[in-house]
Amino acid sequence: MQDHFDLSPAQWQTLRSLLDEAMALEGDERARWLDGLQGERAAFRSRLAALLAHAQGSSAQALLETLPKVETG
Repeated sequence: MQDHFDLSPAQWQTLRSLLDEAMALEGDERARWLDGLQGERAAFRSRLAALLAHAQGSSAQALLETLPKVETG
């Protein structure tokens, strides 16, 4: 898996940008977006799919629920 993410700084920036785009989409829309990547962006498809699968497996809401509650007033 490590080789899967052996990227240059410019490639990391592109991957982060694409991941931001993908995370803004919901389920089927995200899958269609991923399938529709073309050109240089298509080269990131498998990396994005791996990151998105990982993100779906670990819910941010579940993480927040494990943190101590803080009263804000």
